[in-house]
Amino acid sequence: MARITKVSGFQPGFIYDVSQKVGPTKTSANALDDVMLTQLLLGLFIGHLSTRNPKSLALPAISGTFDATTGYWIFEFQSRMQVGNISQAVDGWLSPCSTPNGRHSKGEFMIYRLNRAVYEDNPARFATLLLTSPMVPAVLKTLASKT
Repeated sequence: MARITKVSGFQPGFIYDVSQKVGPTKTSANALDDVMLTQLLLGLFIGHLSTRNPKSLALPAISGTFDATTGYWIFEFQSRMQVGNISQAVDGWLSPCSTPNGRHSKGEFMIYRLNRAVYEDNPARFATLLLTSPMVPAVLKTLASKT
């Protein structure tokens, strides 16, 4: 189940995290709420980009089903975040953040970076995202009480 993970070195001190891998193959869990959270965060990230790049592919629907659009935007996000960090994988996967500082041996967990990108775009919205966003499905609203 998607969750809130406490992290250091990043305000507000937590991220919206997946509980299992989200990605393009049948070996990934792609749990409904993990995929929904990924789609929500990607949509907010892409929405920020669309003000600079109006020809972007459509936003992923918050359906909880891993589809080609969700996969494309994970790859696109990873490609954009790889700049300056060649060892960071562009593999189409978002894995749970398993360290308190969001880092692993080759860089930062992509779910951590996605949270940072959404936060940096609008810190006030990030802190109350699950409480106030009309895009948040009911299955994710249960996370709001944990922030």
